[in-house]
Amino acid sequence: MYEVPPALPSRKAIVSAGLNKTANDSLGSKDCSCHSPMALLCQFETSQQSDHKHVFKSLVIEKQNDQKEQEENDAVEGITIQPNNELMDPMEIVNETVVLPSSTSNANTSVTITTRIICQLCHVWFIVNHTKSNADHSACTGIDYPCHHYHNQGLNVYQCCGCDYTLAYETQEPILSMTLFKRLEATRPKARSYAEMMQQREGQQPNPTLVSTYSTILIYIQDLLSGLKRNINKNNPNFLARVGLNDGSQALLEEIGFRLNDNFFVPSTLDSAAETRLRQIEQEVLVSLDVLRQELGSTTVPFTSVEEETKMKIKTTDMQQLLGIEPSMETRYISTDAYLNKAYASFGLTSGASDRLVEWTYNKINSESTVLIDSYDVMDSLVTIANYTNSDVLQTLIACERSKGKIGRNDIGDAYAYFGIAPDAADDRLLIGLYQIKMIDEPLEKNTHQDKLKTIAIARNSSELIQFLKEEKGIPLSANTKSVENMMGVPAHMVNIEENVPVGLNNIGNTCYFNSLLQYYNTFKPFRETMIDNELYVEDENSEPKKIGGINVDQSEVRRAKKFVNLLKELFLNLQQTQDKAISPQYDLAYMALLNEKDDMDYDDSMKVVEQEQEQEQEQEQEQEQEQEQSPANMLNTADADIPEELDDKLTLQKVPGNQPSSDALNRHIEQQEEVLAEETRPNSPPPSYEEITKKERLNNIDDKKSLINSETKNTSSRTVKERPSVDAMMFGKQQDVTECMGNVMYLVEAALKPLSKTDDGEQVDDMIRRSFYGKARQILSYRDNSTLKTVKKEMEEDFSHVIVDASEGKDLYDGLDEYFFADQVENFQGGCEVTREVTAKSFPPILQVLVQRVQFDRATSNVYKSNAYIQFYKTIYLDRYADENFEVLKDRRAQVALWRAEMETYKKQVAKYTKSEICKMPIPDLLEASCQVLTEFGAECSTDEDKQKLEQVLQFIKRESEEKKQIIQDGTNKIDELKAKIQSQYDDYKQIAYRLHAVFIHQGQANYGHYWIYILDHKKNQWWKYNDSLVTKVQESEIFHNTTGSTANPYFLVYVDESRMDDYVETIVTRKPDNIIADAA
Repeated sequence: MYEVPPALPSRKAIVSAGLNKTANDSLGSKDCSCHSPMALLCQFETSQQSDHKHVFKSLVIEKQNDQKEQEENDAVEGITIQPNNELMDPMEIVNETVVLPSSTSNANTSVTITTRIICQLCHVWFIVNHTKSNADHSACTGIDYPCHHYHNQGLNVYQCCGCDYTLAYETQEPILSMTLFKRLEATRPKARSYAEMMQQREGQQPNPTLVSTYSTILIYIQDLLSGLKRNINKNNPNFLARVGLNDGSQALLEEIGFRLNDNFFVPSTLDSAAETRLRQIEQEVLVSLDVLRQELGSTTVPFTSVEEETKMKIKTTDMQQLLGIEPSMETRYISTDAYLNKAYASFGLTSGASDRLVEWTYNKINSESTVLIDSYDVMDSLVTIANYTNSDVLQTLIACERSKGKIGRNDIGDAYAYFGIAPDAADDRLLIGLYQIKMIDEPLEKNTHQDKLKTIAIARNSSELIQFLKEEKGIPLSANTKSVENMMGVPAHMVNIEENVPVGLNNIGNTCYFNSLLQYYNTFKPFRETMIDNELYVEDENSEPKKIGGINVDQSEVRRAKKFVNLLKELFLNLQQTQDKAISPQYDLAYMALLNEKDDMDYDDSMKVVEQEQEQEQEQEQEQEQEQEQSPANMLNTADADIPEELDDKLTLQKVPGNQPSSDALNRHIEQQEEVLAEETRPNSPPPSYEEITKKERLNNIDDKKSLINSETKNTSSRTVKERPSVDAMMFGKQQDVTECMGNVMYLVEAALKPLSKTDDGEQVDDMIRRSFYGKARQILSYRDNSTLKTVKKEMEEDFSHVIVDASEGKDLYDGLDEYFFADQVENFQGGCEVTREVTAKSFPPILQVLVQRVQFDRATSNVYKSNAYIQFYKTIYLDRYADENFEVLKDRRAQVALWRAEMETYKKQVAKYTKSEICKMPIPDLLEASCQVLTEFGAECSTDEDKQKLEQVLQFIKRESEEKKQIIQDGTNKIDELKAKIQSQYDDYKQIAYRLHAVFIHQGQANYGHYWIYILDHKKNQWWKYNDSLVTKVQESEIFHNTTGSTANPYFLVYVDESRMDDYVETIVTRKPDNIIADAA
C-alpha cells in the first residue's frame, strides 16, 4: 500500500526539528552538512546503506501528439505530467503529481511536485517532493550562486540557501522482494534465442523463461485491473510453457492475488487498496522486464501487448534536471584517492568539482553560521585539494587565508615538530625559550621561526605568545587592531585591546615568585585597601610597645614596616593607574620582603662605621687622591688594588648576569634544608605561624647585630665594607622557602598596623592580617598513660594561617586534608607513648591557604628533591567534615573512611607488587609475555619431541601465570576505584561550608631552582588569568586543572576563599581610578 509522500515543511520548522542532530552527526563523521547538486546525487545513489549504486528509473506514459502539444510546458525530467490520466491516483503516483498554487498567487509562485522513481537494481522506491517555480527550476537563482547549495535540514530534507529550492524524499521497499525475482532467475533462463526456437521439436513443450514469465504475469495483472477475473489451470500446457509451476511462480501469483484451489489459481476480489498495490506490482515487473530488454535487446525481449496498450515506458530519470546539476561546475568524475575524496566531502563536494566551485564553497561554508565545521579540518582539506589540482586559484586562496591567521591541523603538527616538542608537553614560556634558541642557532630563518610560533599561538589561543611576537616584530602598543591584524596575520579576536586587563610585573632578578605573591595580595580587597589607605591604620610615632609572635617590636622595626607598606601602596596604585602593560616593583620593596632584618641591619651599620673612618682619613689621603686623579691609569690600578677580594667577588657577581654564589654557600643552604626535613616530625603537622618561623631567627639576628657592632668597633683594621647583595644573589637558594617569604611580608604589614586588640603582655592578636588569613584549630591528643594505665586526652587551641598537604601519587586534595585533620598515630610521645592526634577547625579563615609540600628529603641519599606527583584539586571544596561542630557527629564516618583507606592501601600494594618491579623495571605480566615470545622463537631449535613437549609445558605455565597476574591487577584496580568512590561520596550530604578556588601558584623546575607564575580567577566573569611576570594573559580553565603527570610544572600553593564572603574579600580585576595621584603615596 502506498504511503503519503512527505510534505515540504518550512525551513524554520525543519531547523528546529532536525538541524542540531544532523549537524552533530555531520561533525562527528567529518562530513559537511551542505551538498552540491552532484554530491547530493551521490548521496541519493548510496542511500539505504546499499551495497550498490542506485540506478534511477521513471515510468512514463507516452501521450498522443495533441496531448503532447497541450502539456509540453509541464514536462519535467523527461516525464509528462498527467493529473487527469486514469492511471494517475494521488495514492499510487506513477510519475508526478502537481499541487498548483491558488489563483491569487503571483506569477513567480512555486508549485510542489511529487516524483516517484525506482532503482532498477533493488526496486527501492524514492518518493521525491520538490518545488518548482515558473522559471527554469533546474538552475539556482541566488545572486552569485554557481549552482544550488543544499543544506541538510534533517529528516531527509534539503534546501538551497540561495533560492530556497527544496527537496524532501523518503524511500519505500518494493512489494515484490528481490528474493522472489532471484528464485525465478534460478529456475529458468532469461529468454529463448531464435536458434533454440528453431531447434525445438514439434509437439515438444517449451520451458518457461524470465521474459515469458514476466510478459504473461503482466497480462494477468492487466486482466485483473480491467475487471476480467479468470481462473488459471495449473496444468494448462500454455501456462506451464510460459510461467511454469514451481515455488517461485506460485509465490509470484499469490503476491498478485491468486490462491491455489485444487488445480486452479483463483483470483481474489479487488478493492481500492488491492488495486493500488497491484498497479505497483505491475510497475516493478515492468522494470525487471526492461532490465532484460537492456541486456538482450528489443528483438529478444519485444514490447508486450500490455506496454503497447498502456503506452507505459521505462525511462532513465533525469537527475540533472531534478537536482539542478551544473556540468560546468561539477562532473561525474570520482577519484580513486580516498584521502582526496574525503577532502572534497568536507566541503560537500565530489572530486569532480571545479576550482571555482571549491573556492566559492570554501568561502560560503566559512561565512554561514548554521554550518557547523571544524575550521582546522576545512583548511587542511583546502590544502589537500590545492596540492592535488596544482590550482593557482586555490593556492592564491590559501595564501590569503593564511594572512588572516587561518591554519590547519597539519600546520599545527608541523609547528610543534619544528620546535621538537609535543603539544601537551609545552607551555608558553617553554615555547618562547625554544624560539629564542632557534633565533640563536638560525638567525636567518627568523620569519620561519615566527610563522611556526604564530601557528602555535593561534592554535592555543595564547595572547601571551601573540604579545611576545608583537614585541619581536616591533609593533608599537599604539597600533590599532586592524593594523596589528594585518602586520601579524592573526585573527582579529586575538589582537583586540581589552580594558581592565591586569598589569604585569617585570622580573627584576629572580623575583618571579615575589611577583606572583604581589599579584596575589593585590586581588584581596581588605589587604589592598588597607595598604592604599594605610595612614588610617598604621602605628604613629608614639606607639606603645607590642609583640608579634612573641617577639618585641621596637620603634625601628615599626619605621621599617611603615616604609614597606608605603612601598606597597605605591605599587598597588601604580597597578591601577598605569597605561603600561607591565611595571617594575621597587627594589627596596623586594629587598625588605626577601631579606631578613639582619642582612639589612648589617649593611646599614657597616656603612656607618665606614663613613666615620672615611672622615678621619680624608685629609691624610687627599694629596694621594689628587695625584691619582691626574693619572687615569694609576687611578684604575689603585682602585683595583684597594678593593678587597671579598668585595671584588661580590661586585663581579652583580655585573655578570647568571653568576651565582659559591658552591659552599649553596651546600650550606642545602644542609640547613636537610636538617629541617630530617627531623622526626609529622610532615603534615599543624603549620607554625610565620612568627614561629622567624622568631628564633630574628632573636638571633638582634644578638648577632650587637656582637657585630662591638667586634667592628674594636677592630676596624680587619673590617671590609659589607655590600648590599643583588636581588639575584638574594634569591638564589632561598626561592623555595615559601612560608619564610610570605612570613616576612605578613610580619612587616602586621608590625606596621595598629592592633585592634592586644593581650595583657602586649601580643597583637587582632588586625587585618589576622582577620583575613587566620583560623583557629583545636588539637586533640589521646594516649594511654603507662604509669596509670588510663586514657588521657589533652586539647589545645592554636591559630593557623595555612594547611600543609603532602604531594603523593594517587591522592587528591581531600585525601591530603583528611590526613591533616583526621586521626593519626604519633610515636615516642612523652617517653615512648603512642598518641592519637586529631585536629578540628573551630573557625576557618576567610582566605584558606593550602601549601602542597613538594620539597622532600631522601634519607637513602641524603638529598633534597622535588615531588612532581599530580594532586587533583577542585574548583569548590566543602570543609564541613573538618568543622569542630561536626566532630562528634561524623565520628563513625571517619572511622569507616579509615577502614576503607586501610583496605585500599592493601590493594595498592598488591597492584604495585605486579606492576612496579624494581628489578626488571616493567610489569610482571609484560615480563612473562616477553619471556613467552623469546621461548617461542627458540622453540624451533628443539630437535626432539620430548624437548618440544617440555617447552610447551613451560609456555603454558608462563601464560597461566601471566593471565593470573593480569587478573589480580585488574581486580585490585577495580577494588581501588570502588573504594575511592565510597570515600568521595561519604560526606556528600555535608556541603554547607563551601570554599571556592581563587589562586594557584605554579612552580616549574627542581628542588633548588625553577620558575614561578600564578593563576588567579576573575570570579565575576569566571575567567582565569595567568600572571607570568610581565605577561598577563587569559587562559582556559582546563589549563589550571589538567593532569600534570610527567611535568615539572605543577601547583604548590592553592588559595580558596569562603564562598559566602567572596564579594567582601576578592576583586581580581580592579577598576582603574585615574583621579588617584601616585604622589599621594609619598
